[in-house]
Amino acid sequence: MDSTPPHAQQQSNVETPFPYDDEITAYNPTYIDETGALVGVYPIDQILRAYDRNKYHLIHISGVDRLTDESEGHIVRLFPKSLLLERLEAERRAEREASNAEDVDLPGFKKKKKKSGKDITKEVQISWGIDKNDLNTHLKKIGKFLEKGNTVEVMIARKKKQAKPPQAKLDEMMEIIEEFMYYNGGVDLKKRSGEVGTQLTMVVQRPDDWVLPPPRPKKEVKEDEPIDEVEFEKLQKERQERIEIEQGGRVQEGTGEKKHVPAWQARGEVS
Repeated sequence: MDSTPPHAQQQSNVETPFPYDDEITAYNPTYIDETGALVGVYPIDQILRAYDRNKYHLIHISGVDRLTDESEGHIVRLFPKSLLLERLEAERRAEREASNAEDVDLPGFKKKKKKSGKDITKEVQISWGIDKNDLNTHLKKIGKFLEKGNTVEVMIARKKKQAKPPQAKLDEMMEIIEEFMYYNGGVDLKKRSGEVGTQLTMVVQRPDDWVLPPPRPKKEVKEDEPIDEVEFEKLQKERQERIEIEQGGRVQEGTGEKKHVPAWQARGEVS
């Protein structure tokens, strides 16, 4: 029977400054296991299924900001949660000690100003051809940056040799992004540059006084105008008359009622 205490069998998640587990969006990163051994390059979905999430975190340790998701060079490593907790506690102790030291006024020394979240810019790159699941993963990452107050530069572009997606897909994708920004405080800091379908850059940040907004108004969809049945019948009749003329007959107009004249008679031929 397992004598391991329940709290040791399943540890809570450890917050890290790097993307971890499902936050990782790189397609085919290089995988390093918990012992530090290089395992190889594998699809991220395969790596995420290969370890016990109750005991480990997979952390994206290299290539987060400087590489696109499909690029080579991303590195992920498996860490025991217990080790991460120890490191986190050590960092917190060091921060407290540093903070206490900063509070002491020393002649000739200026206090070091702490860097706020608003001073940090994060970059997120998205492809126009991305599927909805991957798009949601990217948006979750953007949401975490916005919560921290970071400035987020979002660049949406086509991959090399990728054809421009249909306009309907572009419209749907932009609607998802706009709705996410609305409900997560992604307010544009400056005018967007580029064009939808080619390359579009957005720079957003959550305002200090931001509060959850009311439901976003839905776009009005113009309904087709009802068909005028009288006008429709008139058009159908005119179309039928044109067809009859093209087939060899014509409609002879006179002062009285309209009379149909066969084609051979209209040409002056004898029956």
